[in-house]
Amino acid sequence: MGHPRLFITQPANDTRTPMAPVQAFVDALAARGHHVEMDVIEGGHTGTGTEDSIRMVESWLDFAERVVGG
Repeated sequence: MGHPRLFITQPANDTRTPMAPVQAFVDALAARGHHVEMDVIEGGHTGTGTEDSIRMVESWLDFAERVVGG
């Protein structure tokens, strides 16, 4: 069995979890053959409001459907 698949939602201006270390994590996993996807959204740690929340949930569901099938 292969590596688990990972999907990360990363706000572009997150001060709690800055982009650089998250990108380094994603790059390191990918370099080791892991399936990892990152969706960068606007805003800070919690996004910019309802629109970002909807987009995040839609992207998670899309990923789950692609990985698990649906």
